[in-house]
Amino acid sequence: MTYGIKAGATFPTVYTSPSLPVSNITLFYVGGIVDMPLFSMLSIQPGVSFVGKGFEQNKNNVSTNYNIWYLEIPLNLVAKKEIGPGKIFVGAGPYIGFPVATNSLKIGTDINLIDFGFNFMLGYELDKGLDINVAYGLGLLNIMRNSGSQTTKNSVFSVGLGYSF
Repeated sequence: MTYGIKAGATFPTVYTSPSLPVSNITLFYVGGIVDMPLFSMLSIQPGVSFVGKGFEQNKNNVSTNYNIWYLEIPLNLVAKKEIGPGKIFVGAGPYIGFPVATNSLKIGTDINLIDFGFNFMLGYELDKGLDINVAYGLGLLNIMRNSGSQTTKNSVFSVGLGYSF
């Protein structure tokens, strides 16, 4: 079993239905994982992260950023294969997120208390424990409260570095 820390940039936006004019913003994430091997190439990775999500919305030529910070708990199934001086890895799994801070929305009034979705990740880990990774988080729940027929779901692309020990 190994432990790891990770951090990087997030490029979140939201999917809306019906569609609204929203754009990506740039924030960050930081967190930790535990890698628990199941078989020679397969492991389970639970973790906890502080993740910046949100979007930019343009209304009447005024641009507003909606930053939503989540405490996110993923549970990924990860496959690793030795290639060169390290291992390539690919993984996926569900996450549950709890909003802990926003810049302009009220948690529990504007934002729902839970986000849920699936993570997909790809990366390369060197023998010394350093890794580089990319990930995509696809939210499945409407994150906005009292939105009537409007549905808003998180979508986050991230790039980061990790270190396992």
